[in-house]
Amino acid sequence: MGLPLLLVAALLALILIRARLARRPLGTGGAEVEDGFSFAAPAALTFWVAFVLAGIPVAVVAGIASPGGPEWGGPGVAVFFGIVIAVILGVLGGLCHGAAVYVLLRIYAAMDPPYRKGASAAAAIAVLLVLLVLVFLHITEGIKGWTSLILTLVGLPFGLSILAIAAVSLLPGARAAVGRKW
Repeated sequence: MGLPLLLVAALLALILIRARLARRPLGTGGAEVEDGFSFAAPAALTFWVAFVLAGIPVAVVAGIASPGGPEWGGPGVAVFFGIVIAVILGVLGGLCHGAAVYVLLRIYAAMDPPYRKGASAAAAIAVLLVLLVLVFLHITEGIKGWTSLILTLVGLPFGLSILAIAAVSLLPGARAAVGRKW
């Protein structure tokens, strides 16, 4: 069941990207792609930094509270592995967040820069919190196989990034003051 779901998700993503490129909202030719990457790359980096900075304390607490057996090498090695996992998941989540920014490029580009960074940080913290809730509720035990793992690790950051960008864009003062005369 997991493989057909992955294929459907990939097909929907390709359709969405194709529709996004067909609209050409920022101009014509390759300039829009460069413009999109100029927003998506810093957003992905902000997501990664926020995820890692929020994930390090979680890794430290988890490594000390549950250091594992002797095969883990004690709390220090468990903390190290937790930090490495946070860095790797942060990279994957940052890539998904960059894709979400590219999909919602008009909304994201219309926000003031502090709100853009806030949306990226909020998405990272939301992803980390949802992952923690899934682990604490033992829902992650139901994730069996690579397909469902990939769908979880890709779909969760992408979906929560879409929600965070949309929510932050609705805050008062989030829109950039373009063309206003003071």
